[in-house]
Amino acid sequence: MDVFESSALAVGAAVLLGWMAVSWHASRRQRLDADLPAALFSMASYESHVPLESVLSDVAACAPEPLKSALADCVRQVRSGVPFGVALTRLREKYPGALLGRVVQLLQAAHQSGADLSDALRNVAQDAHEFQRLQALRRESFAVQKYTLYAGAVLVPALLGLLFSWMHAADSPYGASVFWGLQVYLAAFGVLSAAFVAAVESDVHDVLRKGAWLSLFVLWVFHAVRLGVSA
Repeated sequence: MDVFESSALAVGAAVLLGWMAVSWHASRRQRLDADLPAALFSMASYESHVPLESVLSDVAACAPEPLKSALADCVRQVRSGVPFGVALTRLREKYPGALLGRVVQLLQAAHQSGADLSDALRNVAQDAHEFQRLQALRRESFAVQKYTLYAGAVLVPALLGLLFSWMHAADSPYGASVFWGLQVYLAAFGVLSAAFVAAVESDVHDVLRKGAWLSLFVLWVFHAVRLGVSA
């Protein structure tokens, strides 16, 4: 194994670790969105004269992570002197999402006008709960296909790497063409698989990130298996 191949495997391992870290942050955002409707129902139960800071503090005390930490951090900022609207804006920037963005808008409007938002929060919570239920049903219906693609992201490049090494394709007159053809095929396989998974998860904006990580992962598996066999 030469220096180039060793460096390629090291870069692939770093890419895999980066993908795991990004996926962990994405899962935190998804958990926050999933727990937000219950928090909205709790906020809607408070009387209009109760300060919003106290409402957020009480809801944060009972909320699961990461919503608990997000709301608690917002309350800490307000109590340290940060304007309420600014603290909410920072919360939305740290955890971007359509539902949280809508909640922040409602809370900022209520803080400025002093209006009672119980009905509005309850309606948003009901709509969000129904939307999440439909999303969950959609994900369950495509779960087998999704995890089949993930398994294929390991098995397909591993099998191609084994065949490429065992058949000594690199030594044939068309070795270079076969090699680069496999690279293009595996990269396309990763992008298309990521597009399907993102569509199933109703997260079309995540296609590029998932496609990049998955393409790099399948290429890394191919080279790791190929070099492992030929070592």
